[in-house]
Amino acid sequence: MTSQSIAAVGPALHGAASAVFNTSRQLGSAIGIATFGPLLGATHNLRDGFVTCVVVASAATAAALPLTALARAGRQIGMTSAGLRGCPPPPRAMTANRPR
Repeated sequence: MTSQSIAAVGPALHGAASAVFNTSRQLGSAIGIATFGPLLGATHNLRDGFVTCVVVASAATAAALPLTALARAGRQIGMTSAGLRGCPPPPRAMTANRPR
């Protein structure tokens, strides 16, 4: 997934794309632990805690799938091969040392 996120942007933005991907992955892990930890400990039976976690995770996945489809459809409509329409090119400082 890291290579896909980096391949989606130009070479000048590879570092930023990698940083955004890693930050979102760490944030997702923290939110997952904060959500599922209490759910697992809410019941006094480990099996029931796991079942609760599976149900919540399934519901979250079912909610995320249509949102992902909508986001992908919007991206295909609102983007060109060069990026978002109307976005300025990267600053000269970012492209000055790039090999030609």
